[in-house]
This record gives sequence, C-alpha cells and structure tokens, in this order.
Amino acid sequence: MVDRFQVTGNGEGYYSFLVQQSNAVIVMLAYASSVMVAADYSAGGIVFYLSKPIGKLHWIIGKALSLMTVVSFQTLIPALILFVECGVYSPDMLDYWTENRGIALSIIGYSAVIMLVFSFLALAVGVVCQRTAPLVMVWGAIVLVLPAFAEMLRAILDNPDWMLVHIPRNCRLMGRWFFGTLNQEHAQHLYFVIAILLACTVGSIFVLLRRLRPVEVVT
Repeated sequence: MVDRFQVTGNGEGYYSFLVQQSNAVIVMLAYASSVMVAADYSAGGIVFYLSKPIGKLHWIIGKALSLMTVVSFQTLIPALILFVECGVYSPDMLDYWTENRGIALSIIGYSAVIMLVFSFLALAVGVVCQRTAPLVMVWGAIVLVLPAFAEMLRAILDNPDWMLVHIPRNCRLMGRWFFGTLNQEHAQHLYFVIAILLACTVGSIFVLLRRLRPVEVVT
C-alpha cells in the first residue's frame, strides 16, 4: 500500500492520494446529489425554497457549497492533514513545511479543481434529472461511459485528442500541472483541458440558472 501511494512526503505521493480520493468523490457525488437535489424535487422542498425570498442564485450557491464541503472532506482536508503529519514526523518539521510550501499550494489548487468541476456538474445533473434513478444513469454516463468511449475512439482512430472529453482525466492533468509533473506531450493540450473544464463548470451554472424552477409535486 505504501509503495502504491508513494508515501514519501513529496508531491507525487500527494498527487497519487488525491487521484484515488477523486475516484471516491465521483461515486459519492451520485449519492450526495440524489439526496441534496433529487430529494428536494420528490419531497416538494424546491417549491418551499423558491417560494420564499430565496432566489435561484441563493439555492445554487448553498447547494454547491454544501457539495464542495463534502468533497473537501475527501480531498483537501485529508491531504493537508497528511502534509502536516509528514512535517511533524520529518527530522526538521519547520524546514519541511517551508521548503515544501509549494506542495501545500498544489494540494489546494488540485482539490479546488475537483471540488468546483464535479460539484457543479453533479448539481446540474441533479436539477436536470430530478429523480434518483435517471440521475445515477446520467452521472454514470458522464464519468464512466463517456471516458470509455473516448478511450475506444483514441485506440481505433489513433487520435489522442478524443481523450479531451474524459473529464476525470482532465482533472488529473490539472493535478499534474499543479504539482509540476505534467509531461511535454500533455502540456501541449493544457489550454484545451482548462477550456473544457471551464466550459463544464460554466455550462453547469448556466443549466442550473435555466432549468431551476419550482415544480408542484403531485402525490
């Protein structure tokens, strides 16, 4: 286990840890979105919320911050705790923290990408689907089927550009960039990766603003 996660106190170890945690985040967000979004529609909570002096933006910000807080407990917070622990158990605690402060910033940056992209995307999927079963299916299509389809097209057409639609991989490439381990081949596509992740986030917010409306629940 130690060899797998490269627990050496360097940037690669933290990157590997966050990659593994991001995989757990993808699974967890399907459940969290169904609880926080689909439940509002099925139980009629969305009618109550938007009938009060609460606008769409307030609801979106509140739900997004809630999801990002949940995600942070699986990515940002445990990674920073590991960083502190590595300093505590190193021969010179203060030297480790000061010399590797860039690692702490990289942890924050990569975690922020995971929190923003996946939280807003899961929130948008929840608002569009409104029910748990279709939400899980659509979320699985985005994070599992689409990446597999991209891998297949890359292999068949021998064109790595298809991998740009692989959202989890794009997040991992951003992590590589934050930790300074992005190779030259992937660095050439960095602007496209950033543009796609920004498009996912901004597009999710646009969908939320357009689709979010109170729906009367008929029982």
